[in-house]
Amino acid sequence: MSAERYLKTHVVGVTALLGLLAWAIGRSGLDLFIARLTYDDAAGAFVGRHSHILALLADRIMIALPLLIGVCAVAIIGAGLRRPDLKPFRGVCIAVLAVLVAGPVAAILLKHLTALPRPYMLQLFGGALPLPTHFFALTGQASGGALPSSHAAAGYALFALYFAARVLDRPALMRLGLALAIAWGAGLSVLRIVQGAHFLSQTVWSAAVVWLLASLIFLPLLNARNRGALAELAVIPPSAPASGMR
Repeated sequence: MSAERYLKTHVVGVTALLGLLAWAIGRSGLDLFIARLTYDDAAGAFVGRHSHILALLADRIMIALPLLIGVCAVAIIGAGLRRPDLKPFRGVCIAVLAVLVAGPVAAILLKHLTALPRPYMLQLFGGALPLPTHFFALTGQASGGALPSSHAAAGYALFALYFAARVLDRPALMRLGLALAIAWGAGLSVLRIVQGAHFLSQTVWSAAVVWLLASLIFLPLLNARNRGALAELAVIPPSAPASGMR
């Protein structure tokens, strides 16, 4: 795949599709429909709002995988300083680590610019806030602090594995990385929705933000591979010509 096509399909195309999907979900009323399904009128709370098990899953157990992958990336980067056989993977691991950090951080920063709050904070679900009429927090208006979801972003940060496998030209690992990222991001999204902490659209916006960051962070490595510059680092077998971005 050429650099131009990659920019059109991965950087712009997929990001735009995810963004349009998130926007459509919010505009269609699906957010409120799903929230009402998970809200217990008799108890006056979301079904998972006070569940210690769900909190443990969302805040500890499922977050552990991105953290573990980040630790492994740091270990490979450090070991690559002394082991020549690991040197080819340092750049990829740095990019993986960058996505794992940048995804949740970007979500934390962006949520202070948007107006939609957490479902349990709305008057519709026993809270004190009205449903906002604007997407962004306007001047003098408090931010919602919930869009995009940082938990979902931590799960979708595993998109880094898909892009890492693309750089290393490992199609099977590309599919595995993509499937794992979708499963982990969606799993964390479901947990947070059931807890009343996020609407569906807020979690899909997380996927859009993280995909954009990952596609841009890995762009230099993919361009280098496309030029054959990574061949000498053994990412591409020396006996084979550079195949370009797949």
